[in-house]
Amino acid sequence: MITQVNNDLRIFYVHFLGWANRQFVCNLEEIEKVCKEAGSHEEIEVFEFWNYRLKRVRKNRLIELLEANSLNADFVKGKKGTYQY
Repeated sequence: MITQVNNDLRIFYVHFLGWANRQFVCNLEEIEKVCKEAGSHEEIEVFEFWNYRLKRVRKNRLIELLEANSLNADFVKGKKGTYQY
């Protein structure tokens, strides 16, 4: 999967914790597409680049960011656990 990063927007680092151990760098608009790429049993960690460091994004914060930008947050809301999307 190829993601195109716009450096003028927030940049997120998505890390799959399954057996494949895949990683993606994307903007907020592409997080839904990246998270749907994960299998149903893979857990996902989402980090945000902030002040040149990775800062972990909690589930509630991710929902707030998606809703503030009028993006679909339903793929996060109904899931169990903090990082199992």
